[in-house]
Amino acid sequence: MRWWRRQSHKRQERELDAELRDHVDRLTVRYRADGLSPEAARRRAVLEFGGVEQVKDACRDERVGGFLDATAQDLRVGLRVLRRQPGFTLAVVVTLGLGLGASAAIFSIVNAILLRPLPYVDPEGLVQVVETIPAEESPTGASERTASMNMSEFIEWQPRARTITDAAVRQSSSMTFDTSEGAVRLSGTRASRALFPMLGVEPVVGRLFEPGDERSGAEKVVLLGHSAWQTYFGGDPRIVGRSIVLDGEPYSVIGVMPRSFRPFADAEPAFWLPLAATAPPGGFARLDVVARLSEGTSLDAAAAEARTIFGALRGYSPSEPGPAFDVVRWQDQLVRPIRPALVVLAGAVSLVLMIACLNVINLFLARSTARRQELAVRVALGAGRSRLVRQFAAEGLLLTAVAAAVGLALAVAGIRMLRVTGQPLPRPDLMRLDVAGSTIPRLDEIAVDGSAVLYTLALASVMGAFFAIAPALRAWRMQRIQAGEAIPRAATGLLSTRNILVLCQVSLTVLLLTGAGLLIRSFVELTRVDVGYDPSDVITFQTLPGAFGPAGAQEAGRRFLEDLVTRLAAIPGVQAAAFTSGLPMVQSKFMLNIGSESRVPGASLRGGHAFVVSRGYFAVLHVPLVAGRTFTDGDRSGQPRAFVINRTLAVQYFGSAEAVGKPLVAWGLPGQVVGVVADVRQLAVDRSAEPQLFMDARQVPAGWPVGFQDGVYVGVRTATAPGAIIQVIRQVVRDLDPKMPIDGIATMEALAASSVTRPRADAALMGIFAAVALILAAVGVYGVVAYFAAQRTREIGIRVALGAPKGNVLALVLRQAMAMTAAGLALGVLGALGATRYLDGMLYGIRPFDAFTFAGVVIVLGAVATAAAWMPARRAAAVDPVVALRYE
Repeated sequence: MRWWRRQSHKRQERELDAELRDHVDRLTVRYRADGLSPEAARRRAVLEFGGVEQVKDACRDERVGGFLDATAQDLRVGLRVLRRQPGFTLAVVVTLGLGLGASAAIFSIVNAILLRPLPYVDPEGLVQVVETIPAEESPTGASERTASMNMSEFIEWQPRARTITDAAVRQSSSMTFDTSEGAVRLSGTRASRALFPMLGVEPVVGRLFEPGDERSGAEKVVLLGHSAWQTYFGGDPRIVGRSIVLDGEPYSVIGVMPRSFRPFADAEPAFWLPLAATAPPGGFARLDVVARLSEGTSLDAAAAEARTIFGALRGYSPSEPGPAFDVVRWQDQLVRPIRPALVVLAGAVSLVLMIACLNVINLFLARSTARRQELAVRVALGAGRSRLVRQFAAEGLLLTAVAAAVGLALAVAGIRMLRVTGQPLPRPDLMRLDVAGSTIPRLDEIAVDGSAVLYTLALASVMGAFFAIAPALRAWRMQRIQAGEAIPRAATGLLSTRNILVLCQVSLTVLLLTGAGLLIRSFVELTRVDVGYDPSDVITFQTLPGAFGPAGAQEAGRRFLEDLVTRLAAIPGVQAAAFTSGLPMVQSKFMLNIGSESRVPGASLRGGHAFVVSRGYFAVLHVPLVAGRTFTDGDRSGQPRAFVINRTLAVQYFGSAEAVGKPLVAWGLPGQVVGVVADVRQLAVDRSAEPQLFMDARQVPAGWPVGFQDGVYVGVRTATAPGAIIQVIRQVVRDLDPKMPIDGIATMEALAASSVTRPRADAALMGIFAAVALILAAVGVYGVVAYFAAQRTREIGIRVALGAPKGNVLALVLRQAMAMTAAGLALGVLGALGATRYLDGMLYGIRPFDAFTFAGVVIVLGAVATAAAWMPARRAAAVDPVVALRYE
């Protein structure tokens, strides 16, 4: 087939050549008949007919498939040209590959998290009702937007609401499941039956909840999560109808949910249980509520109705402002914590891509200057402007196509790395700890899919065509120059254009470096925060689910825990062991409830947390004692109840840290403050400490259910590497109770580090983008200075031959580079002063206009630009005059 096509092409070319020769011969005969000599007649015929090669090109384009043949020829020529210039090709591919790869990765992230609708029926109609908690009522001391209602309020709100057609409520849960290898604690969800039909989700096996499943006394049923089905039951399709034991009670499996079904952005639930909207489970805990708006209803109308209903439920009069309720799109609420960071990262990637484009344009301009002789010969031989433009376009598209492939490969690698490292708590059992800042919503959906590939290819195509413009415009201006005629040196305008491009590169790099510097400095400030305890060398885990629940099980649970921490403390290398209802950096569900009997008049107590702990708790975490004492052997059941509080609670409730010996009533239980400890940052490193109260576990009243619904946290401080005694800890628990689950094993350092996951990721990504921009800017400065020195080689050679000192030559070359850099730095600083204010919400401990960061950016970028310019300048100053003159 190839031979046939080649022979057919040769035949067509012979026919075309013969036809054109016949036309010229006919014109020659006519002019000879007019009396011209053979030479003059031939010349006039050729001039009148036009350039033969141009006419051939036009005929080929008109031929069927001619455009494709011409394009293929352009691509073949482009490949040969690029193969002869491997340095230029590699520089362009690497530069654009970095820019396109970063753009494809961020596009995939933004598309999956912000742009792509939720995978449910009519996702735009799904909303959440949220409440803004004022700063004076928030446990963090700052205004918060949180889940809006408890079950009692949900029961009252749903039938009254007219702006919604359906609503569902869910509550996180955890249960113990016995496996052949021992008991494990599974994280799941209790949800009302309406949730699944509202989302349009069907099980892969079995059925969903039915009305009878929510009735009191009905058979206990469970829906399995897809991962749990695969992990613990091998994906058995006959799982429906099978009975499994959860928390010691039998449950009948009725179905399996789809893969990665995690509508609330937390870990994929291992199980789903029916949650009946009949009685408030778990006291007055706030629950996640998802609703569907009525057709044609606006968010504002739904929010106004919610404020009216909840204002009445909470006893507000019509003249009072009432609670601050709002109705928001469910997707907006899910991605709200990460949206500002994604917007900033998208802007940073845009700057990186712009810098890469400017660098490549500079390379193309330098290359077009080096090809002046080639362009002149092509024009002299009759190459048309369209032909030259097509050739440059083919070369540009070839380069960007290869760069797009490299970029997509980098994007795929980056997304895989993000999906591995984006979850700082690497195991499902740790996900139940609800560590602040530890999750990225819709992480499993992030991938370089077809839309990302199309976006990258479209971007590369536009860039390829754009990169062909500069050399093509130069070709258009190229005059017909006789072969061998001297080609003029680069025009001043071209050199000015390259200077402007480098100036823009430097300015954009200043923006990126400043943003990265601010985020890195903010992260460093976070690492310096005194969290109030020492997380080093401490191992934690969870066990004894449901402890301190029913009165009959309470005493047995206490004995188990006391025996456990005693045995753990006796392990060689263990310094202390204790158990607690909550850990720092883990969201506490046990809120503070203190009576006002002893409060200082006018004192304002904002939120807070309470903890039930054993007497070794403060020794395990090394929490400093401010006044009084911690719990001792004397603080037992039947003895006066002892409370330990933190400094913030003492100041807010009693007016000063001098609170030892003062009476206090917590949850209706009277007691006395025996000690004041330092503030421990409970929710996150970047949040201020809130009031905290600690109660000895031995003084918990019989049948008191508060504090340990999800299990008990055990902490162990070691004098050796924590990882060395994990197996010993497991064996101690197994010896006490072979069926007792133990999960969530982690170091306190890991939990503390996870609370700054997002600031660390923001700083790291911005730092990478800024480093790439810095390298590209340095390459741009180097290229312009090297080009400038090469164009003035003859002048420099003459100067050196006439006795000019090398220092003067060096200053001559560096002067232009320093002028470009200084102008770029000035423009960049002005732009950064206006742009960095958008980072204010992402910074901790510093302001957007931090003088130290701005000064550091100017010094670093100025030093890098100077170093980049020094190398070609030094080489120019060392030029041999004989070689320089021979160059001409």
